Amino acid sequence: MTPETAAYKEPIPLHFVHRRPRRRIDRVRLAQGKAASEEADIIRRMDGFSSQRWAYGHLHQTRPLRLAHAMTDSPVGLAMWIYDVLVTCVEEENVASIWTPETVITWTMMHWIPGPYAVFSLYKHGAADGAISVRGIEALPYVKQPVAVSQFPHDVWYGTPLEWARRLGNVRWSAVHEKGGHFPALETPEVLVEDEDMRRFFGDEEESGTAVFRQ
Repeated sequence: MTPETAAYKEPIPLHFVHRRPRRRIDRVRLAQGKAASEEADIIRRMDGFSSQRWAYGHLHQTRPLRLAHAMTDSPVGLAMWIYDVLVTCVEEENVASIWTPETVITWTMMHWIPGPYAVFSLYKHGAADGAISVRGIEALPYVKQPVAVSQFPHDVWYGTPLEWARRLGNVRWSAVHEKGGHFPALETPEVLVEDEDMRRFFGDEEESGTAVFRQ
C-alpha cells in the first residue's frame, strides 16, 4: 500500500472520469500563440460543439420545465429529441446497430415515465454547481482519490491534454482509444470493461487504491 492510500481513513469512492476541464488561461495562451497543438485542437473542437451542437443543453439548463411540458405531451416528440442528440454521440457506422428502434423507445420510456423534467433539470442543477457545462467543470472540487481517464475518438472531449485532467483529480492511469464515442459502455463495452480500462485500472489494487478495502 502506498503512503497516499494508507492516508485514507475511510473506504474511498473511485472515479472513472470521461470529462476534463478547460481554464480561461488556456484561451489566453491560444490567443497569444502559446498553446500546444493538442490544446488548440480541443479548444476549437469545444467551440464548434458549443456553437453548433449545444443548443439542446442550453435549453435544458435554462428552460427545462417549459421543454418538459411539451415532451410530456408528445412521447414521439420526446423520442425524436433524444434520438437527435444521441445519434451524434456514436461513430456513424455504429448508429444503425446501436440506436435501433427498440433501444430508442426504451430510452424514451426511461425519460417519459418518471417525467422528462427529471432529466432535463439535471442540466440546470449541474450548471449551477459546475458539473455540467460545455465550458468546463472547474467549479468541482479536486478529487484526491485515484482517478482513471479514458478517451474515445467520437467524443467531443477526445484529445484533451492529460495535464488538464490532473488539475481536477489524482490521475493515476489513462488511455486513448481508437474506437468508441460518448457512450462507450453501450458502443464499445469490450474496450471499456473487458479488454482495457476498468479491469486493468481496478485490477491494480495499488494504482486504483482498492487495496484500502482489504484493511
